Amino acid sequence: MLRRVLAGCGLALAVSLGLDAEQKAPPTAEQVLSRLDAYFETYHVALGVMVADERLVQYVARGTGSGVNAIRVTREIHSEVAFVDLPGEAGWLGFRDVRTVSGKNVRAPGPTLAEVLLRSDEDDFTQARALLLAGARHNLGEARTTNLPTVPLELMRARHRWRYDIRIEGYDKVEGQRTAMVVLTEGSTPSIVRRGDGGDLMARVVGWIEPETGRLWRAEVRLEDPRLIFAERHRPTTLRVHFKANKDHGLIVPDRMEEWFYDSVRGDGFGEARYRNFRKFDTAARLVRF
Repeated sequence: MLRRVLAGCGLALAVSLGLDAEQKAPPTAEQVLSRLDAYFETYHVALGVMVADERLVQYVARGTGSGVNAIRVTREIHSEVAFVDLPGEAGWLGFRDVRTVSGKNVRAPGPTLAEVLLRSDEDDFTQARALLLAGARHNLGEARTTNLPTVPLELMRARHRWRYDIRIEGYDKVEGQRTAMVVLTEGSTPSIVRRGDGGDLMARVVGWIEPETGRLWRAEVRLEDPRLIFAERHRPTTLRVHFKANKDHGLIVPDRMEEWFYDSVRGDGFGEARYRNFRKFDTAARLVRF
């Protein structure tokens, strides 16, 4: 009788342990991304009414010896940035309105970026896009609009998911939170991001995502050129965005952005941006400052 009771207890314990193990099994990459999608449903609205000040410092150094090859070129760009998710299929790409470059005012007279976006009609979005393209030419290296903190947010959206091979690479602690490193590797052409001549730039996107909540704390985009012309000469174009909780707005916002890029004249370059003075605009056509 005692043996039967012990056997029964052992079976019950085994079943209980099995259920606990099943309940505690780590989520799959698809489950984590599903929670990210749910997070994005409200996040793109909350972040989309925000503007911030951006200080972007870029530099390119050619060579390590003495003489002209050791010259380091530095550029400091101050801008106003908006994190707008455009309607339709236009994308969550954001806008940059460049104000000064290395201390020189380059902004033409006119409405601010926030004032343009407040009106939100088609002509105003066209004007905002013109501001973005005009600002792109101030970058060291190629003129580009892909060095904005909203770019990885757009690439991680559900509508692009069919293009990727997806896996969890591991786990990491970011901003005190345990995150799953979800890797999305683009395998479908034509690619989402294209070269200036229309050629493919294949994306590898990594998101540091809280498995339970879907909150995104870090994101990285690496753009690979399949032609591999400069594969041995420079690293792929890479963008990494660090997010941080903003207590004033109760929102996780871009805090810092790093970029690695290639300058065909000078070689490899690096840039770092900081975001401060977050504020939101409302439908009363005025900035609401905190």
